[in-house]
Amino acid sequence: MIKHYLPLTTYPSPASLTHQHLFSCLNTLIPIDASSVRILDAGCGNGKLISFIYQAIKFTRPEIIIDIHGFDVINHGVQLEKQFIEKTIFELTNDIPTVDWSERIKSLKIGDKWDFLDNYFDMVISNQVLEHVHNKPFFFKESYRVLRDNGYAIHLAPLCHYIYEGHLLLPFVHRICSHDLLRGYISFCSLLGLGKFREHNKLTRISRSEFSERHADYIYFLTKYASEKETLDMARNNGFRASFKFSVDFYLLKLRKTFCFPYKSSYKLYRSAIFDSIAIKFLRYISSNTLVCEKRNIYKN
Repeated sequence: MIKHYLPLTTYPSPASLTHQHLFSCLNTLIPIDASSVRILDAGCGNGKLISFIYQAIKFTRPEIIIDIHGFDVINHGVQLEKQFIEKTIFELTNDIPTVDWSERIKSLKIGDKWDFLDNYFDMVISNQVLEHVHNKPFFFKESYRVLRDNGYAIHLAPLCHYIYEGHLLLPFVHRICSHDLLRGYISFCSLLGLGKFREHNKLTRISRSEFSERHADYIYFLTKYASEKETLDMARNNGFRASFKFSVDFYLLKLRKTFCFPYKSSYKLYRSAIFDSIAIKFLRYISSNTLVCEKRNIYKN
């Protein structure tokens, strides 16, 4: 039986609220009678999400055999450490020594086909990854390929609509397409005391000019935000049923944390599509939203 509310004193601690939310989405979509689940973390970074999900499933669904894998792109630029994949494997081995993580965590380069079999996974997840993916159609295509029929992909990421860009903590910075204007805008905001410049300056003594140029390059080269419609269209064009259900639940989870309520380990599966569709029109301006893609089409000839 799935526990609906979990006391924080006995539940494995998530590194961030996004981790808890993605687990709750997974826990909602894993069938009640499932005996095993295969999960892929696309853009696994430091592996903390993998570690938490593995332990959280063990806590809530001890009867399930968990086969969880991950990969990340080593030449993108978001991850600053050259050997971060090796460090991820090391940390996961410390957390969960019963699993051979060297076989489950893989490194790829931009444009590489994902190094996993067709129709292998029940679930694909990503956390704050889609806004860094330039070739999103390829990302969706590969996600579709590695998922089994009726499997799900769950992607938590901000859309281009949101106002307060989370990497630089500046409003609208991700909507500027001209590099010169982008650099000037970051410099002007930094002069006003907005964003991260003062914090970086205290730590590194970096000049405002260099800070502005470096971070203009980060936004310009390492992010590519898509709209709600563009995202849904790309998912559909690659064979997915797509929606933004569970987006509301992420913000409700934030409220639960604020008021020190226990986390919710699963969400309502059968929900009002009208309510979810209206809610996303507002939530897309605030922060991350939850794209749910289902590999299912019963009208195929």
